[in-house]
Amino acid sequence: MVSTDPLNLILTRGFLECAQHRGFIPDQARKGHPQDKPKVERKVPYARGRFYKGADFDNFTHVRAAAPKWCLEVAGMHIHGTTHKQPPVVFQDEERRTLIPWDGIPYEIANWRTNTVHQDFHIKCLDALYSVPSHLCRPGQKVEVRVDSKLVRIYQRGQLIKTHPRQPVGGRSADVADCPPKVGPCWRGVS
Repeated sequence: MVSTDPLNLILTRGFLECAQHRGFIPDQARKGHPQDKPKVERKVPYARGRFYKGADFDNFTHVRAAAPKWCLEVAGMHIHGTTHKQPPVVFQDEERRTLIPWDGIPYEIANWRTNTVHQDFHIKCLDALYSVPSHLCRPGQKVEVRVDSKLVRIYQRGQLIKTHPRQPVGGRSADVADCPPKVGPCWRGVS
C-alpha cells in the first residue's frame, strides 16, 4: 500500500498503476473523514430517498440493472446547482473531450504483496511457489510481488529481479539458474 501518513490517506499500488495507465489523478479524502467530500456524501441520502425508497427490487442483480437507468434518466436530468446545467450535457459538451479514449480493453488491476524468501530461495505467493535469484536474495529477506492473471513479478528495492508465469494453487515455478552455485540443482523435480 502507498500511504501518506500525515493525512492518513491510503491507495493501493494496483489502483495507482491503473490511474497512471488511464491518465487520471486520484483525489481521495482522508480515511474516516466523510466531511472532506461533502458534495459526494450529500448525494447518498438523495439516492437512498429517491432511488431505493418505495422501490421493490427482487435481488441485487435487479438493483444493478435499474441503477444506471435511474442515474441517466432521473437523477442526471436535474439541473446542477453550481453549473445550472444537466450533468450529462456538461459531460458531453465539455468534459468528454479531455478524457483519454478507452482502448476497449478492460484494465486488470494487479495484486501487490510482500513476501519472505524461504531457505530454498523460493517465495510462497497465493499458495504457489516461485524461485528467486540466490545471488540477489537471502533467506528471510522481504521482496515485493506483483501478481496478475498471467505473471508473477518479483521486485527487490523497486527493481524487477524475476518474472514467472502464474501458477495454480500448489504449483511451482523454479529456475535452476536461481539455485546457489555451490549446491547445484537444489530443488527436487527441477533439472
